[in-house]
Amino acid sequence: MEKRDVVEVEEEEVKATSSVPVSSEEAPEVEEGEEGEEEHGGMEDSEVGDVDEADGLGPEDIETSLPECSRFFVSSIDELRDSMEIEEFLSGAPEDEEPRRPPMTVMNVLDSTCEKFGERIALTSCDDKDYTYNEYREMCKRVAKSFMACGLNRFDGVPILGFNSPNYFFCSVGSIFAGGVTVGVYPTNGPSACKYVVDETKSKIICVDTESNIHKFCDLDPTEKVTLIIMNENEKLDKEKIQNEHPGFRILLWDEFLKEGESVADEELQERIDAQLPGHCCCIIFTSGTTGHPKGVMISHDNMTFTAYQTVRNAGADEEDVVISFLPLSHIAAQVVDIHAITAAGARIYFADSNALRGSLKNTMKKARPTAFFAVPRVWEKMMEAIKEMATKSSSLTRWIGKACKKIGLQGGYAKQGKETYSMPCMYPVANAVLFKKVRAQLGLDRCRLCVSSAAPISIETLEFFLSLGIQICELYGMSEGCGPQTFSRDEENVTGTAGFALRGTEMTILEPNEEGVGEVAFRGRGSFMGYLGRPKDSAEIFTDDGWLKTGDLGKFEDGRLRIVGRIKELIITAGGENVAPVLIENVMKEEMLALSNVVLVGDKKKFLTMLVTLRNTPNRQTGEPTTKLSTLALDVGKRIGSSATTTEEACQCEKWQEYVKEGMNRANERAISRAQRVQKFAMLPQDFSIGGGELTPTMKLKRRVIVSKYEDVIISMYSD
Repeated sequence: MEKRDVVEVEEEEVKATSSVPVSSEEAPEVEEGEEGEEEHGGMEDSEVGDVDEADGLGPEDIETSLPECSRFFVSSIDELRDSMEIEEFLSGAPEDEEPRRPPMTVMNVLDSTCEKFGERIALTSCDDKDYTYNEYREMCKRVAKSFMACGLNRFDGVPILGFNSPNYFFCSVGSIFAGGVTVGVYPTNGPSACKYVVDETKSKIICVDTESNIHKFCDLDPTEKVTLIIMNENEKLDKEKIQNEHPGFRILLWDEFLKEGESVADEELQERIDAQLPGHCCCIIFTSGTTGHPKGVMISHDNMTFTAYQTVRNAGADEEDVVISFLPLSHIAAQVVDIHAITAAGARIYFADSNALRGSLKNTMKKARPTAFFAVPRVWEKMMEAIKEMATKSSSLTRWIGKACKKIGLQGGYAKQGKETYSMPCMYPVANAVLFKKVRAQLGLDRCRLCVSSAAPISIETLEFFLSLGIQICELYGMSEGCGPQTFSRDEENVTGTAGFALRGTEMTILEPNEEGVGEVAFRGRGSFMGYLGRPKDSAEIFTDDGWLKTGDLGKFEDGRLRIVGRIKELIITAGGENVAPVLIENVMKEEMLALSNVVLVGDKKKFLTMLVTLRNTPNRQTGEPTTKLSTLALDVGKRIGSSATTTEEACQCEKWQEYVKEGMNRANERAISRAQRVQKFAMLPQDFSIGGGELTPTMKLKRRVIVSKYEDVIISMYSD
């Protein structure tokens, strides 16, 4: 057994089961990544039973029995359909603790919420149409019957491509009600990636929201008959023209689709619902990892409902909460939080419009005034840049007051966290009244008690900027294979720079820690996925013999909290044999040079380290992709260093900017823990990284291999000079 440090969460929950029955199909890969990401399919049955004395296995036997538990993986959908294998569902808690959470299906949870909060508002669309929980459930049933009328069989996949909306929720949950499997499709997927999803999951029904998304399925085999459902009721399209272009498509507008379900009896739907078990697959998420093809992550009902329940408990959420839905629902984080955790809490979802990530999110925030706000680092960074830009338009006196208040805010924020050498300033209440409350109100966060960043690492600069304004951002860590969140920190227990404690009901460990306590992060619990679609070997390899789910991330514990150090696969091993975790150095560089957008450390098998850097720029308002126009922050820095450059291309040729990066690199090197971790050279690139350019994943993670390959000539020149 590996040497490890283990942190066990309160014993009140499940003690050791990385195995929710794996009987479901297995899924494909699309086009961009690999395992270990937050963030589809037909499936098959596996029965699940509670563990009790009658089964000959009690809670006290679970720990010792785990290594002997065989996990069952299915290599194809057809094989799955013929399979009736059963794996015991292991879960339990000590008898003197809170009773364990019983396995539940997605339908069980929605039914339970409707019993308690049926008349409360569940969903509010971007055009202010409300649905109560009873209406939400009724719409899911109508959609489920329509899927059945269109030929959806049990365990068939239903790929969904579209922006967040009530109809997306109805299709996702409705497909599960009908016994199918919801399959998210990344908005950034091209035709070949969309074809891959459909082919691998053998899907015959697809949901899209716009005509442009219909064309993303143009590569499908024209001889295969596919039903395309248009979720957007307001989408204007020429059905006949599209039908001629895609003869294999049967296109149904939303009203036409709902009418299809009128031929299905309520009893037929109920039979489908009653036949489902907590161990059946309900969702497939394609990872959007950083290398190779994505893998299809199979998520069971119990994975989803248990993780949603624990997320609610950890967040202290209830029916009074309001959350904005705008992050892509093809990612596990949005699936768990927006659809399932909010339902478990009986809370309310406000939908942003499709331009949320292009600037309209701020309007939704002011209207909804969320009590909890979940975002990716790039959203927090954009908000930071917007605040800084507003500050530049203020008077010198206002800026001076703001600077003084932020200094007080940062000291007070760290004092609240109990950080040594920091004490609560007596002027903190004044700074709160003068600045912090006003900023929160302008952002729409005036009643927000929980701000969260997830999906990718967030810089200390961004965390401290908001902390200085009285807004504490908690980091949530997880992966698709763990059904999303694996750690969580409430506002009152957060420590900036750490990812918090293990989610309740989950165990967390560090495999083979070194002298500094750094090793591979691993988890064990009911959130651990069922396996990769069509990849039994990969499915087996990601678990240790005793059931720990290996994340591929390097981390260590600090007072029980997890701090992520980097990715094992990202480790740079220099020619001198020194192991270097690039993320830590890259973050220091960005702390020293606020005008930098991205930093990529290079140096594998090299005598010294170098780096590629890009500058902050103004994104295209329509596409969100980077442009060559320097951002307001970068222009301010340029003014300070005496540069007249207004574009990233001009900055690359500017001596002032070259000197700026060189001096910042030298300052960062002074913070290096060894000579081998100092960066010797850099190259400034004329264009920032992007999803469209292939350097970033859909969740904005760096695709290092792509970047190193794309800029190979630049890297060679740094080592040949």
